[in-house]
Amino acid sequence: MKHKVKVTVLDKKLYPELQHKFCTVPNSGACPCYNIGDEFIFYRDGDKDDFWHLGLNTLVKTTGNADEVAGGPKMPFCSEAWDAVSRYISALTIKKIIDLLRRAFQYAVNRDLVAQNPFENAVLPKTDILKKGVREIDY
Repeated sequence: MKHKVKVTVLDKKLYPELQHKFCTVPNSGACPCYNIGDEFIFYRDGDKDDFWHLGLNTLVKTTGNADEVAGGPKMPFCSEAWDAVSRYISALTIKKIIDLLRRAFQYAVNRDLVAQNPFENAVLPKTDILKKGVREIDY
């Protein structure tokens, strides 16, 4: 199964109170690894899986030096940014999007707005997500 996701940096914000509380270098300032307008494209298929390479070489557009931007040819995403990105391209998110589109197109088919549902036979990604709940741990 092939997936393609485009991510664009819309804004950069600095929250000094959080930086002082959580960062190793509390006065490091704004993140130098991204620029407003940077664009990245992530692929997940049999030949390429950017998810497991921390986004290295996913940068397709920047106003800065590509070698100094995370996601460029020399710098993978930092852990904080990668955590945010990976949440949006997870198999569960893809499943939710496909399910939503399947229902929307079925609604259109039922009202004779379109001839068929293109998501009717879509193959969903496999997920190994643990369900929330209480688990017992043996010591």
